[in-house]
Amino acid sequence: MRKILLTALVAMLTVNLFAQLKVSGRIGFSNAWVQADSVFISGNDTLGLTNLNGGYHFGLAAQLKIKKFFIQPEILFNTNTADFEFSKDGAKSALTDRYNNMDIPVLIGYKWGSVRLGAGPVGHVFINNKSELFKKDGFKDSFEKMNFGYIAGFGLDLWKIQVDLKYEGNLDDFDSFINFEDMNVNLANSPQRLIFTLGYFF
Repeated sequence: MRKILLTALVAMLTVNLFAQLKVSGRIGFSNAWVQADSVFISGNDTLGLTNLNGGYHFGLAAQLKIKKFFIQPEILFNTNTADFEFSKDGAKSALTDRYNNMDIPVLIGYKWGSVRLGAGPVGHVFINNKSELFKKDGFKDSFEKMNFGYIAGFGLDLWKIQVDLKYEGNLDDFDSFINFEDMNVNLANSPQRLIFTLGYFF
């Protein structure tokens, strides 16, 4: 009898937990910005970051609701591009860098009806990059496998549709991956992003 009651209790708790757990597919875009400068890297040669472009992302999210609170971990493939200007002996060239990350934000917050407000950490796992910058002599990349930031924002859950607008800050400088003749190049401070995402609950 005790085994039957225990099994029934576990079953009820499991059903209740999964009743509060939702999974959604997500897709969206972001707008990024930094404070950037040109720097002398060798003699009169300079390198400057001219534009940190917006990017797009897609992936999955799970939302666990516990009374009025929620936890929402996500895993998102994110791609972005950045434009540089390299000047050597007075000749200028425009160079583009494309880099791909797996973003893993975890939002924790409060939910009023369909409205959510949350914040939390985000990890960026470096996947790969394709850069014209590193075709130049003396340049090489030194990407860290993972770096961290923070994220905050609000969202709406309307039937099966999710809408999110989030602000993201990072703890590492954007250009920490650029190395010229074994010296790190410091062009820009920590990047910031506004992120818009649409989701659909399965």
